[in-house]
Amino acid sequence: MSVWVFLKAERVLHPLEFSEEFELEELAYCYDLNDMGVADVNDDRNYDIFTLNHSNRQLLMLKGEDGAYRDRLVELGLSQSKAFPGVEGGWEVPPIEEEGFYIYWDRGKLVLKTAFGFEVSGQVRLPRELKFDLSGEVTMSELGDHDIGFRFDGDGEIVISSWEYYFLPIFELDKDVSLKSVYVGPKRASPTQPTFELPEQDRHTMIWADFDGDGRTDVHIARGGDQGMLADTHPDAMDELYLFRDDAFVEVTESTGMMKNGMPARSAQGMDVDGDGKIDLYVVNGRAWEPNKNAPNQLFARKDELRFEEEAHRHGLDVPGDGVVQWIDCDNDGDMDMVWGAEDKLSLFRNVEGLYTEERLAPLESKPHSMTASDFDRDGDIDIFVVSEAGNVLLLGEAGGFVPVSPDRYGLPTRSDVANWVDYDNDGRVDLHALPQGLFKQGEDGTFARTGLLSLRISRKAFCSWFDADNDGDRDMLLALMDPFEVAFDRIKRKFIEPDGIFKPKLWRVYLIENNVSTKNNWLEVELVGQRGNRPAVGARVVLDTADGQVQSFVCHAEGSLHSQGHYRLYFGLGEAERYESLKVVWPNGVVEEFGPGPANQLLVLENSDNS
Repeated sequence: MSVWVFLKAERVLHPLEFSEEFELEELAYCYDLNDMGVADVNDDRNYDIFTLNHSNRQLLMLKGEDGAYRDRLVELGLSQSKAFPGVEGGWEVPPIEEEGFYIYWDRGKLVLKTAFGFEVSGQVRLPRELKFDLSGEVTMSELGDHDIGFRFDGDGEIVISSWEYYFLPIFELDKDVSLKSVYVGPKRASPTQPTFELPEQDRHTMIWADFDGDGRTDVHIARGGDQGMLADTHPDAMDELYLFRDDAFVEVTESTGMMKNGMPARSAQGMDVDGDGKIDLYVVNGRAWEPNKNAPNQLFARKDELRFEEEAHRHGLDVPGDGVVQWIDCDNDGDMDMVWGAEDKLSLFRNVEGLYTEERLAPLESKPHSMTASDFDRDGDIDIFVVSEAGNVLLLGEAGGFVPVSPDRYGLPTRSDVANWVDYDNDGRVDLHALPQGLFKQGEDGTFARTGLLSLRISRKAFCSWFDADNDGDRDMLLALMDPFEVAFDRIKRKFIEPDGIFKPKLWRVYLIENNVSTKNNWLEVELVGQRGNRPAVGARVVLDTADGQVQSFVCHAEGSLHSQGHYRLYFGLGEAERYESLKVVWPNGVVEEFGPGPANQLLVLENSDNS
């Protein structure tokens, strides 16, 4: 029996079906993953990896010259706490090497610990009833409203646990305590005042783009709603904006005007919604339950480089409820339209001179998990694969709109957890990767055949994105899976051992699957440099002509992140063609430029000639 369990565990540890053409590497692990994606954070033409983990420690893994990924979140100034870098809950605890009072998160538990006989007293203000475990030379008293007083008379420890989610502790130490001997977080930063708090940003999304026009990538970070309590716990909460300066990111949030008004960001996209040449920020806010079930989406329209105003209602985009967004110019008229997937419907919000009007496309049984866009049939219209556990939908682009059809008409899966269009072998025909089913290869007749490659043996929540990690012309797969042993043990513990068990962040493992498919097929990758207000040229359309025909793509259609944005490169498989005949760029400002002919197997970086 024990041998059988071991063998099953080994299979689950490596849950993908592989061939020798794919190589798996575990990059890192993290807790309570909410999103994952790629972005060229340091503008070196190499894509880096980021995660969002609610109030847990994030990953920001930059690719080095040696090809290895290293976490640089704290070093680059993007910790959720400026006072106590790296204090977020996660895998790193401080070394206990000298006398003092240590405060840190150990996954979901808050630890207060004294070492080498240090004495300290004070109190902690807490938001709700919590669980306390004491050991050593420490006493504790209840002060009302869930607050506690504590006194350490030597080595001791208090571990504070929650039955649900994280909590925001506020400390008040007695004034005679030497603050130089108080160490907060894994970097052991000391507070400057006896009263201080630990952060709870609940980060949900990131948009990586150049917001100040200096040619360097900046980042907008939207936060969640503290389980629907944001209006009460943080009534003045704002989303964050960081600009890259010198060798780190600097926060400039206060000048932006991006007031949340209690709205809990679920996802966000950067898009020039109003056609003024600047990237605006569209934030999806609704949840599947109260109190924010019908929260309206917000549009933060950029008025200058760093100032935004909320204008969703003005443009007809204050859509209520929980949903998923795909931006697309469905009628090729030069402005961006929006496909909206809610729990009961798919809709197209068509942009007519800056006002968006809704056109119903199809009913749904549940909210989609994600959408992925591509002109897979090469008819000149962008198509969208809508992913849902209740039933996938294929939206065929046609005559400036969409026609919903069942995916099995083309041999594609009818139910999935996540999916991405990707020409994994660069034969010029776009394939589909879906989980748990794996790769579906497109044939010459336009239908798809299931290969079984990169499929999950067990269906479970996953995050997946395809990008060229090594700049060799084919796209590799970034994958995150919840650790199976953690899931199984937690279920057993809650059912049989501790039914009212404490909150415990879930462990996720992040993998890079290198694509080594051996073909003679050629390729072309394209990066665009747009105008100052929209450097990534979000919304630009690229039409490529080769000897085998024509294919088109939009900037952001390679994005594999569920809730964030940062992947702006375009990928074209050329098959046996050793050159492209012409490449036409329709820039967001309406300028049309043609390039080529030119050789295959290169990364083209093209700049808008009207780059004011």
